[in-house]
Amino acid sequence: MHPSDAFSIQISTSIVIFLAIILGLPVSGSHILIFTVIGAGRVKDERPDKKSFRKMVLSWIITFPVAALLAMLCYWIIGVIII
Repeated sequence: MHPSDAFSIQISTSIVIFLAIILGLPVSGSHILIFTVIGAGRVKDERPDKKSFRKMVLSWIITFPVAALLAMLCYWIIGVIII
């Protein structure tokens, strides 16, 4: 990756996040950044490593239920302490 590639990736990520903020959409900066890196690679006819890509997608899918369970646990602990 060249500095110009990294610059275009960061600019693209910033634009997408800015537009999402204007539209009031909840987005993940890391998801957008990963997909802009993949997109920049695809422009150069490079393919992402399938094994690494599967791990990323799996971790993104697992993140939401784990975060919900952790929030539920914290809420329950705070409720027990206060009450």
